[in-house]
Amino acid sequence: MGATRPWIGAITLVSLGCVDLTPPSDIVDQPDASEAPDTSGARPRALIVIGDIAAPNSNDVAIRTRLEDHGIAVTAASDESVTPADTTDKVLVVISISVNGPVLSSKLRDVTVPMVVLQPSAYDGLQMTGPLNGSDYGQVLSQSSITITGSAHPLAGGLPNGDVVVYTSTGHRVGWGVPGPEAVIAATPVGNSFRAAIFVYPRGAMMVGRSAPAKRVGFFVDNATSGGLGVQGRNLLQAAIDWTLAP
Repeated sequence: MGATRPWIGAITLVSLGCVDLTPPSDIVDQPDASEAPDTSGARPRALIVIGDIAAPNSNDVAIRTRLEDHGIAVTAASDESVTPADTTDKVLVVISISVNGPVLSSKLRDVTVPMVVLQPSAYDGLQMTGPLNGSDYGQVLSQSSITITGSAHPLAGGLPNGDVVVYTSTGHRVGWGVPGPEAVIAATPVGNSFRAAIFVYPRGAMMVGRSAPAKRVGFFVDNATSGGLGVQGRNLLQAAIDWTLAP
């Protein structure tokens, strides 16, 4: 069988300005695509919002792969062009690390689809935190660990309270936010107990000035690739996806 071509090279445009991120099959030994049955409609669908629709980065690819491994069909939209209509018929929205928060702004604030947010600068526009970078949200530099504080919550991934190594090296950042009064905090940056590295709003919980239209998860990761997130970090990301998708 011939070598499979990289999935990025086969990105195709779909309606609503989205991009289908489903990797192509190796067409050397496969039937013509026009003759193959389309089974993607049978799978739940997710939207990933990324920074550059023409050139998804390694983190965008890593998140897409994790969702596909979960049996989910993934489409993408850029932070510039995304609209609430892009979330129609989706079971999950992921705001990738590559997103520019001020560009995304409040475009998806009111959508009633569960959301995992990996970019702290997007918290403000979604009203998951206040608006001040460095006070209401931000990143801790050169970290390899976070502190589990809510071991009873599913987003703790079954880990006990205490420090856990989540990155493969110290050259990474831990995103954080100061969430609203009804958030559940599962983890904090090490030594920063007043900030949340993993926090969740169940549907209807009070965020900052409004209630959550659907589940909202703030997640610390700045590098989702296998060379960035370690085993426990990947497990925690999977726990966040699982909880967000659960009824």
